[in-house]
Amino acid sequence: AANHEATRVLFFDVRGVPHAARFLEGISAARTYGHRALLIADETDFVLVHSPPDPAYVSYLNSFGLGPEEAHVLVVSAADREFESVPGRYGNGALKDLAAGLKAEGVEECILVPYIHHQSFNELAAGLREEAGVNVAYPERAIDPAYRYSSKAEGRKLAGQLKIPLPEGILLEADAGDIARVVPQRFSPGKALIIKGIWGESGTEVTKLAAGWNRESLSEELLAWWDRDCPLIIEEAIEDHLATNVMLHVCEKSGAIEIIGITDQLIAGGIRHVGNAFPTRSAWKPEITEASINMAGVLRDEGFCGYAGVDFMETLPRDDVSSRYYFLEVNPRVNASRHPLLVMRKLNARRRPQGKPEIDAFLDLSFPVEAMSFGEVRDLLAGDVFGPQSGCGIILYSPSFASAGSLALLVLGQTEQDLKRLRDSVSGKLSSAGVLRSS
Repeated sequence: AANHEATRVLFFDVRGVPHAARFLEGISAARTYGHRALLIADETDFVLVHSPPDPAYVSYLNSFGLGPEEAHVLVVSAADREFESVPGRYGNGALKDLAAGLKAEGVEECILVPYIHHQSFNELAAGLREEAGVNVAYPERAIDPAYRYSSKAEGRKLAGQLKIPLPEGILLEADAGDIARVVPQRFSPGKALIIKGIWGESGTEVTKLAAGWNRESLSEELLAWWDRDCPLIIEEAIEDHLATNVMLHVCEKSGAIEIIGITDQLIAGGIRHVGNAFPTRSAWKPEITEASINMAGVLRDEGFCGYAGVDFMETLPRDDVSSRYYFLEVNPRVNASRHPLLVMRKLNARRRPQGKPEIDAFLDLSFPVEAMSFGEVRDLLAGDVFGPQSGCGIILYSPSFASAGSLALLVLGQTEQDLKRLRDSVSGKLSSAGVLRSS
């Protein structure tokens, strides 16, 4: 996470995700998603964002040895420009500001680090080369595999070729009426179903149909939300399971594949991702690690490099039924688990030489709250802030989300007991302040 060979320019533009338009529609947090890059940026990195973060938040991160210099945070579009649902040319103002910043610091080479590889980054790289006169590294060859494997259908196909176990399911390309006729032939109404578009959160919802469904209720469910030309994956829902994410990195220069970490995904209602936990409780760590490396090897051979996450599900042992694991999807982009894993790694790298206890556990959580400013959140939770000596406490994570009603924070500690104590403390304070909403 540090000691980079060249200055990095981080730009987490979620508009680059295939079929993102519907996902972004009406989501105010989409405009501020790029603020997440602040958490993992180094002091010398430049970070491009769509809206200015609270300056106090940048200073807050700097107090932990995290984040970039305040002068390295640049807004890519003018205040009066609307946030578009698809990527386009980036504002000349931001390009000039970035070029000026790179020139002022004598930077001769920089690396573009995106949320997901996209053609628009070629345009950004070309403009920056011309404007700043610096060597801008961006792997154009990574764009096609990033797009291809953003499709859950392509990920499932690759998993099958690599003999990675898949859950019972089918891929259907048909209208809602045809699907309602086919599904009862493949699945028992006694089993709950998970229905999802192949583009996942990038453009379609995921829904769960409770056991006891029939053809009519299936049709109603599909017609209620599936009104797009998008293939569906339909799977049996497994009630007692653990969802895991293997976060990895493919080096652009050497092709080396590094496992950043394995986390458990916190799932609400059986389908909604609300956070991550480390260390994992997985009983299949060697198997899912090997499967992820094999999958990353194929993506690398097709030109991919950078960060990717591979999601798995494993059944929990019950009575005389043993545990099993299944592949769910591969996401060739920045995953939510990357941020806390890299923060933990960076903080531990400083703690280790000082003989301080290492951070061995974290929770990445979101709380539904009334709209709050960064200052209000910081002051309310000041007693639980991360302590450099103890290695325990919270670090606010994309506080701009709080203004949209979702407070994200990183809970760090040595043990699960540390995490539980801090989580309960935060929840209690939010509740006492009357800002915690039911969810």
